[in-house]
Amino acid sequence: MSYQVLFCEEANADHKHCKRLYAHTFHNASNVICVCDAIVYLPDEHFAGILAHEIGHLIAGYDADEDEANKIAEKRLGQSIEYKRHTDYGNDLEITNDPQLLFEQLKDYLEPESYEELIEPRLEEDEDREIE
Repeated sequence: MSYQVLFCEEANADHKHCKRLYAHTFHNASNVICVCDAIVYLPDEHFAGILAHEIGHLIAGYDADEDEANKIAEKRLGQSIEYKRHTDYGNDLEITNDPQLLFEQLKDYLEPESYEELIEPRLEEDEDREIE
């Protein structure tokens, strides 16, 4: 199954209320990850970690807790997802050690339109950084 990522006003409201909330699932449909506008400003390691975590929720099901979502995402994507206690972007925020590899793996899980909109620009930015 492929998952769609949508920008969502409810996610924006959640993030405004609690800084660490950038995304949620099961709001629109069982294959949609809703994200707030601010997610695009996160460093790659948090951005990738959050998307992987939310995919874990969708795979694990509505009743899955945070640890279950991480475990299934780690099993499916082969990457550990941890929480960074204190960041400028929110406390207890998901993080992964190899976001570039995770971005490549997300291609198998996200709908092409979502991947093109959210992931490909980050890959292009990294290519531009390497040239400089």
